[in-house]
Amino acid sequence: MDSEDSLQDGPVAKRPRLDLNRDSKTASKSKHTVPTYTRSPLKSLDRAISPPAGKPANSTSSAPLASCTITEYKSENKKRGCKILPSPIQLTRIRDLPADHNVDTLELKDILGDPMIKECWQFNYLFDLNFLMGALDEDVRGIAQVKVIHGSWKKEDTRRLRLEESSKRYPNIQLITAHMPEPFGTHHCKMMILIRHDDAAQIVIHTANMIPQDWANLTQAVWRSPLLPLLAPSSISASASAPAPSFSKPQPIGSGPRFKSDLLRYLSAYGSRLRALTSQLQHYDFSPVRAAFLASVPSRVRLAAADPGRYTAWGWPGLREILDCVPVAPQNEPASVVMQVSSIATLGTTDRWLGFFRSVLARHAPSSGSANGANIGEDAERSSGGAGIGSGSRDSKEKVSASASAKGTAKGTAHAKTTKTATATVTPPPPPALHLIFPTAHEIRHSLDGYASGASIHLKLHSVAHQAQLRYLRPLLCRWSSAAPSSAKPPSLHPEAEPPNPPSISSPAAPAPSRALRGAAAPHIKTYVRFSSAAATSIDWALTSSANLSTQAWGALEGVDGVVRVCSWEVGVLVWPALFADRGAGEGEVGMVPVFGGDWPGAEGGGRAGGGVDMDGDGDEAVGAAEGGGGGGRMAGSGRFDTLVGLRLPYDLPLTPYARDDVPWCATAVHEEPDWRGGVWR
Repeated sequence: MDSEDSLQDGPVAKRPRLDLNRDSKTASKSKHTVPTYTRSPLKSLDRAISPPAGKPANSTSSAPLASCTITEYKSENKKRGCKILPSPIQLTRIRDLPADHNVDTLELKDILGDPMIKECWQFNYLFDLNFLMGALDEDVRGIAQVKVIHGSWKKEDTRRLRLEESSKRYPNIQLITAHMPEPFGTHHCKMMILIRHDDAAQIVIHTANMIPQDWANLTQAVWRSPLLPLLAPSSISASASAPAPSFSKPQPIGSGPRFKSDLLRYLSAYGSRLRALTSQLQHYDFSPVRAAFLASVPSRVRLAAADPGRYTAWGWPGLREILDCVPVAPQNEPASVVMQVSSIATLGTTDRWLGFFRSVLARHAPSSGSANGANIGEDAERSSGGAGIGSGSRDSKEKVSASASAKGTAKGTAHAKTTKTATATVTPPPPPALHLIFPTAHEIRHSLDGYASGASIHLKLHSVAHQAQLRYLRPLLCRWSSAAPSSAKPPSLHPEAEPPNPPSISSPAAPAPSRALRGAAAPHIKTYVRFSSAAATSIDWALTSSANLSTQAWGALEGVDGVVRVCSWEVGVLVWPALFADRGAGEGEVGMVPVFGGDWPGAEGGGRAGGGVDMDGDGDEAVGAAEGGGGGGRMAGSGRFDTLVGLRLPYDLPLTPYARDDVPWCATAVHEEPDWRGGVWR
């Protein structure tokens, strides 16, 4: 139940309340028993914050994949096989959806129920310690060392008092309070670090609070690293002698060593509180990781002092540094960037900040031959500061002046200048189209938990400033689900009877929709995805993060000195196709495609690809529109792929723009129309 938007903008005049007993006649008309809403109201909505002083193809099981197993996709009319990989980002299991809607999904016990866990470090915003401890294997529940890192710094804070009281039941729990210097910042990060008895460690980055509701009927994302082994004894001896992690050695963005360096730098920002964990993690080998670590820490980021060759900056400056190293597919048409969040904070009465953030999302590595497929092992050995996997060489000391940043903020353009080469003048394609997925009030009303799920989703609409913000956001807004807003029954009760999809935003004749099977589960997930074209059949990069759409999470420029103020603690991971190229097998073409209903590309993998992919360039689409799949046509720039990676999407394609009468959900508004369970929201 995030309250980031409410925390950032101060107290509100009205506290929302779910009233399930308002109208007994309305409730009695329902064929289903109305459950009692027992969750306590969000106290932070009524107060301000001040800073402190000084798996297999056809499986329907929710069990996790043991590892990113590689299988060969072979078709009868193919002479050569194409290696396919499951989505690096998984979805959580939805309690009230059927098994065939929960293929390849995760429960909390799938992550924490391993008896090999020795230490469990939990970073989050909200905690229910009984729920957390219940997910641990019963044999180690009383002996595993559990560290809870939270942001409730006030001693009289009710959440802190509740944590302290609950922790008395578990002597193996240690509460650690993060430093919270910003009045409107939150400890919003969602991460687990697991130390195991078998000399391995694992990093888990996700979007769920550590409370039962977030792991029940809300859509969430989870990224898990492979099990990380200990380094060789000689390396351990060298790292053990170092008093603190070193960030001086350049590592390519997207490599395991760079992920480790950026993670250790993030943990170091907690100071002495996490020194023991930082020291431990230095001993582990992160080379199996294929992702970029992106975080926010309460701080002032000086753009002129950025050094992407050694470390990734906090907030949007760090996102820009990563995207500057990410290659994108050749563009025959404009790309699309889809932002999907659970909270939208106050961004201003004009679109100045959003325009600049859009320009950051439009960044990518300069074209240099093949768009992807670089060898990760060779890149890891290069000292090409600031370079990313698959991006080729880049200037390791690129500095962005404050005046240039201010100019970019005002104009909101990226790569907008014509590039001259020795032989021709090349005009870059237009910046990607921008879409913003946010649930409507109708979608919350008809979600599995009804209005109760709306407590986790925030956008303010009351003031003149908020209405001005809505005016420039509205052209970008898309519904969470492609189901038409005429359904009056709870979606979970008729999953096969969803109304036809409204027209596509990308073409007048909409193809058959690709169903993510999450329309009934309200979104607490946060994703940012760049599709290679409006057809959305291939993906250039994908980010999942705890960061919603807010200046507190991503940062805002202060004055003209090139200083970015970041207020909150956030973590996320960004992936792109080239990270999954074969190590030591030379360069190869890698594609990333959206998948639905499972983690694997193609019908043989259990997922449904959102469009055809010509794997060997012979004109035959090996990954077709299976049941529920859609899109059709070849993937932009597909050709022959040596490796195909799925990216599990939580929303339907094509996207469905807001209709004229659609209203975004607002948790601080009164909703008198009963939800499907008979309750109202006040």
